[in-house]
Amino acid sequence: MEYDFVMLDMSRTLDPLTVKALDLADRIYMTLQLSLPAIQGVKRLATVFHGLGYANKLSVVVNRFDKGGVIRLEELERAANVSVKRTLPNSEAAVAASVNQGVPLIQLAPRDPVARALQEWAQELSPVMVKPAKSWFQVLTRSPA
Repeated sequence: MEYDFVMLDMSRTLDPLTVKALDLADRIYMTLQLSLPAIQGVKRLATVFHGLGYANKLSVVVNRFDKGGVIRLEELERAANVSVKRTLPNSEAAVAASVNQGVPLIQLAPRDPVARALQEWAQELSPVMVKPAKSWFQVLTRSPA
């Protein structure tokens, strides 16, 4: 079977199987929250990834980003020698509700900032033209062929 996309949520432990998966990956996204331990972990992992030749496919994503937070993006980039590709806002209540109800966030809260950010990211990863559905009026007034 072939798939257009395969996503792996991997631990920060690098064993031979993990390295093989990363070798085959087109893109690698390291995701973290802005905390000192997370930044230290990203710095270590980014150094290893650069050594393995993954620099061109490596991107950093900051989850639960708060513009007014104690640690700024520039500080992360400087300390870990990485560039942040994307941020996902903090919307703890909506995300928790989505997880706890088992309903995708886009269905539960389509206007939530996290839902919008994830939609933008998905569009960037796989731009697909979606044909708008016909309205009931268009269906009723359609000319017979």
